[in-house]
Formats: sequence, C-alpha cells, structure tokens
Amino acid sequence: MADAAPPPSKRKREVAAAGDEAPGTEDKEAKGAGVGNGTSAPAHLPFSGFRVQKVLRESARDKILFLHGKVNEASGDGEDAIVILEKTPFQTSSGTSSSWMTCT
Repeated sequence: MADAAPPPSKRKREVAAAGDEAPGTEDKEAKGAGVGNGTSAPAHLPFSGFRVQKVLRESARDKILFLHGKVNEASGDGEDAIVILEKTPFQTSSGTSSSWMTCT
C-alpha cells in the first residue's frame, strides 16, 4: 500500500504589489490601530529571560509544578529563581476561567 501524502503546509499570505491590499483591510486597521497588527511596541515577556535548570516537583493530581532556574542570564548577572505554576479551578459562577498561572 502506498504511503499517504502529508497534508500541505500552511503558507504565508503574500501581497502581489506594495500598493495592493486585501479587501477589508482598511476596516481592520481603523478598528485596531496598533493592537495585534505588528505596529504596537513590543511587549516585555516576564519569562523570556528565564532558563529552567531543574524541575523540583510536579504533581498531576494537584496540577502544580515547581521549577528552579535562572533569570537575566544574558546580562551576565543571572539570579536563581523558583517559579511555581499552578492550574487553578475555573470559576463557574462568572462563566470565565481564572488565572492559568500564579507567579510568586
């Protein structure tokens, strides 16, 4: 039996000419200028400089994870850090989920 062909990979959308725009892009730009379209200032991610060294404890039953690592290693003064990730229960009364991570 012949191998099934893998599904085609997604391609980035290309614009034919610099002046051409896809229909409806003016509305999107007017609604969210600077938000999510690559024109806003880059956000600082708090865990971008964190490097995991060791998993101290994990519990699937309690849905908690303790990590030991270093922060700010790129600047040369890497400091030890303990990060606790905890999955908190959903709030059923409000209909929205609570925080996914708790950082201490």
